[in-house]
Amino acid sequence: GYSDSIVTLNIQYGPNADAGDAVAGAPGDTIWLDGAESCDVNPDDTLLYTWTQLSGPVSVTLKNADSAKAYFIPEDSTYLGTYEFQLKVSDSMEADSATVQVIISRPPVALCENDPIYEDTLVGGFTPDDSMTLDASSSSDPDPGDYVQYYIWEPVARIVPTKSGYREEPLIILPELDSTKAVQKFRLSFGSKGGLCKFRLRVRDSYGVSSQDYDSVFFSVQFPPVADAGRDTVVYTGTTAYLYGSAIEVNPDQRDSLEYTWQWVSRPISGFDIQPSNKVPSIYFDPPKSGEYVLQLQVYDGFD
Repeated sequence: GYSDSIVTLNIQYGPNADAGDAVAGAPGDTIWLDGAESCDVNPDDTLLYTWTQLSGPVSVTLKNADSAKAYFIPEDSTYLGTYEFQLKVSDSMEADSATVQVIISRPPVALCENDPIYEDTLVGGFTPDDSMTLDASSSSDPDPGDYVQYYIWEPVARIVPTKSGYREEPLIILPELDSTKAVQKFRLSFGSKGGLCKFRLRVRDSYGVSSQDYDSVFFSVQFPPVADAGRDTVVYTGTTAYLYGSAIEVNPDQRDSLEYTWQWVSRPISGFDIQPSNKVPSIYFDPPKSGEYVLQLQVYDGFD
C-alpha cells in the first residue's frame, strides 16, 4: 500500500510602496501625500505606513503620518520651495519605500484683457457673426523661474433679455479652446444669437499650482432690446393719460444709445399730439374723446 500527505508553502513576497505622483500647492493649501496605491500580494498581510520628510526648506508637521494618506498645511511664504518625502510600507516580514516630491509655490494671477472703457468686465461692440479674442497674456506668476503654463477658459453663460428680465442660456463657441495659448480667437456657434457672453479664466503654473481667484470677462454681442410699453390702463375723458415705456437691453455698451419711437395703432380721433414727443420712453396725451387708444413702442439699438 501507500499513503500521501499535502503540504502548503506560503511564499512571502515583500510589499510594494507607491508614494504617488509629484504634488504642487500654494501656501494655505492642504497638501496630500497619497500612498494608497501601495500593495502587498499576500492577502493576509496588514500593511503599516510611515511617512517621513527627507528634505525641504523648513520642517513640516505631517498629519496622519502612519496612514496611507498623510497631509500638511504650508501656512505662509516661509514654506516656499521643494520638499521630498519618503513612504515606508512594511508587512510582518519585509518593507519597501518610495519617495515623492512636493513643490510649494505662490499661485499665479489670472488676468483678462478687457475694454478700458468698461474697466475690468466688458469687451463690446460685436455682432453674432464677429470673431472675438480671449486675451490672458497679462496673467503672471510671482515666483522667479516659474511661469503661467495653462490658461483655462470657461464659457459660463450667454445672458439674454426677456419680458420679465434676464435669462442665462448655454454659451456654445467654436473652435474648442486651447489651454496652452494665452491669446486665442473664438466665435459663437453657427445660428447663435448674441447676448452678454460671460467667460471665466483660471491659470496654472509650470508646477501645477492654480490661481486662487478667477478673473471674468463679458463680451457684449448685439441682441435686440425687448420693448415694454407698460400696462394697459383706463383713464377718464378730460384727464391726462400717462404711458411709461422702457426697454430691457442686455448689452451695456448700447443702453445709452437706444432710440424710442411711439406710433399710433388705432384711436377714435386724430388731431392731437403725443407729449413731449414720440421719441422718448415716457409720454402723455389728453384724449379728447372716449374710446380705445392703442399705441406701439419700438426700441432700436442702432443695429440692423
